[in-house]
Amino acid sequence: MSHGVPLVSVVGVITVSTLVGHPALAQQSGPAQPRYAFCWTPPTKQLVYISAPFETSEPSTAKVEAEFNAFVKKQYGYSAHDGQCAVDLTAATRDGKRVAVIKQAQNGEITPVTFAYTPPAPAEPAPAQSAAPVVTASLNPGNLKDPWLQKAKNELPSSKGYCETNFLLHQIFDCECFARLVFQFRVAHAGEYKESNREEGTGWGGYSNVLMAPDFVCTDCLEDARLSRYVHENIAHNQQPALAAGRTTEAKVKAYADCVAPKYIAEFRAHPRVYEETPNFNRAAEACGAP
Repeated sequence: MSHGVPLVSVVGVITVSTLVGHPALAQQSGPAQPRYAFCWTPPTKQLVYISAPFETSEPSTAKVEAEFNAFVKKQYGYSAHDGQCAVDLTAATRDGKRVAVIKQAQNGEITPVTFAYTPPAPAEPAPAQSAAPVVTASLNPGNLKDPWLQKAKNELPSSKGYCETNFLLHQIFDCECFARLVFQFRVAHAGEYKESNREEGTGWGGYSNVLMAPDFVCTDCLEDARLSRYVHENIAHNQQPALAAGRTTEAKVKAYADCVAPKYIAEFRAHPRVYEETPNFNRAAEACGAP
């Protein structure tokens, strides 16, 4: 059954592409490094709020987004709670993405806002034995030893960059968490690292091989709020022509997205692999009919 939403081909993403809150990849000693950020509300809406670029030492995208949503609600009465932020990017990447958001929102009314986030001073750490367990992809090296361990660690920025530049992955995953998943996969497949006299022949298989591997399981990086936001934005974007033609209404589109989102999340948790993302969306959408 067709649900009126163009389906994303994950295989297509893999072949044409070449990495917001989780903890940082690793806890480093010394002062927190600056992170480049900006925040915005969905550019497909008639009224769009976009912050100026700013720096923050906060590694958690979720915390910055929560503050931004509280800010636009208090200052402008905008209570949809669908704002999002890009954090931990380079300044150039951040600025480029901000330009893209502004371009996407050019048919609406853009309201620039002055927003920045400074995290509160850290509290005294609790005793190690009482610390709550962290449910996220870890950097446990297992039995992987140097130099292979160092090679896997050196790949972390590349894995994160791959996620950030892939039009699907950065919407459904926190890219730092994705990088840790790739690290775990490299640990499990340490024996597949190849040495060659040619630079291009040295290393592990490419990311497309990782994404299509049956044991690349993404459960640790699935966030209900992020996946729900992805569904709502994807459906809202793809229903714009129908809305403009009067074939549907915003209320119907939202009700449809509200139906699809929890089913999509349940499907993704039951089938937690990247190559299963499109079938997961299809099943969720078909269960809800047409908007």
